[in-house]
Amino acid sequence: MPAFLTTTGAMGEADSLWLSTVAAVAVIAVTPVAGLLSDRFGRKPALIGLAVLGAALPATLFSLMAGASPATP
Repeated sequence: MPAFLTTTGAMGEADSLWLSTVAAVAVIAVTPVAGLLSDRFGRKPALIGLAVLGAALPATLFSLMAGASPATP
């Protein structure tokens, strides 16, 4: 992700590295939630749902990041 954001000129290197760190922390935070969903609804529905999200989200998010601008306080 940092290389994509830097190459497209959407963000500087430092900002894109921070965003990558935030994304990694989000993955760590969401992992137990995925486990809870798997326990509640079963393994197959959870895997199907995560597979659909895994196919749809990257294309959407990369297109959003390509036009992103860093937030200014």
